[in-house]
Amino acid sequence: MSWNKGFTKETHLSVMKISRTMRERHIDNFLNWRNRMKEIGKIPKDYPKLNPTEELTEFIGVVLGDENISQFPRIFSSRIQIRVYYQ
Repeated sequence: MSWNKGFTKETHLSVMKISRTMRERHIDNFLNWRNRMKEIGKIPKDYPKLNPTEELTEFIGVVLGDENISQFPRIFSSRIQIRVYYQ
């Protein structure tokens, strides 16, 4: 059995303490990993800027309104994370 069986960082006392401490001290324990992945090309260094159009607005509204897109009973699921930066 794994240590986290049924626990989350909010319900496991020691993990919750570590998580809160790191958040309070602004420690990003994945910073080095993320930078290394960007260097080797597994994570994009930057994301393309999106032009706010009616189609994009409608698409974001559909995704956010549904939270994710799923189809049952054959289990099709698609979760989309969108980062939109406006200048």
